Amino acid sequence: MIALAELTKKWAEQSQIPVWYESRTTSTNQIAKEKVIADMPVSLYVTDHQTAGRGRGSNAWSTEDSQSGAFLSSWVFQMRNPPQPVLSPAIGLAVWTALKASFPWLDLSLKAPNDIYLKDKKIAGILLESVPHSQTHRLIVGFGLNVFSSPSQIDTAGSLTQSLGMSLTEQTWIHLLDRLLLEISLAISQTAQILNDNQCLSLKTALNRFPLQKNNYEKIDPDGSLWTTEGKINWSEL
Repeated sequence: MIALAELTKKWAEQSQIPVWYESRTTSTNQIAKEKVIADMPVSLYVTDHQTAGRGRGSNAWSTEDSQSGAFLSSWVFQMRNPPQPVLSPAIGLAVWTALKASFPWLDLSLKAPNDIYLKDKKIAGILLESVPHSQTHRLIVGFGLNVFSSPSQIDTAGSLTQSLGMSLTEQTWIHLLDRLLLEISLAISQTAQILNDNQCLSLKTALNRFPLQKNNYEKIDPDGSLWTTEGKINWSEL
């Protein structure tokens, strides 16, 4: 089994991306908020195990020592202006796009606000946080992906390799990291106050692939609002 965090650290170093790595920590997002490793456009924080990882609200994303099959990371991007709420759907779409491009045969979907599903099982989650820094702003993209295993106590969780149909190689993993960096960077550079037409249409496609979706979304507004036959849903309220 690939040592995900160590391979990611090696990839980051070869890509000249400042990287922080420890085998065990509280939360990569928390470390990213407390520790600035470099004033660079992008930096990366990874670990094998985290004891205080969290998702949205009161949800947790922590691992036991026996579970080493999850990829736990925080990607930090320097921004001139404060991140806008519309970045949440844009980055959710970016992560889905990166995974779908890397594994086009998998039935992947995006569940608002920012969960990635493989068929009817959650395999990934995204948590965005913003921290002012000097004259800029640091956007922290916390990204957790169940690669080789999923939390045994969560029935609705799955893992990437359960449906992959092949062994996950180091080359395939590096390709995914390259694609994640590309798609998230594009989303940040292209998204200011609103989503463009392509993002709105792609979001609708990604969201409507979710098999447990009760009412398909009919359209997505440039501000990220979702429309079903029952009316409008604000992304920020999900």
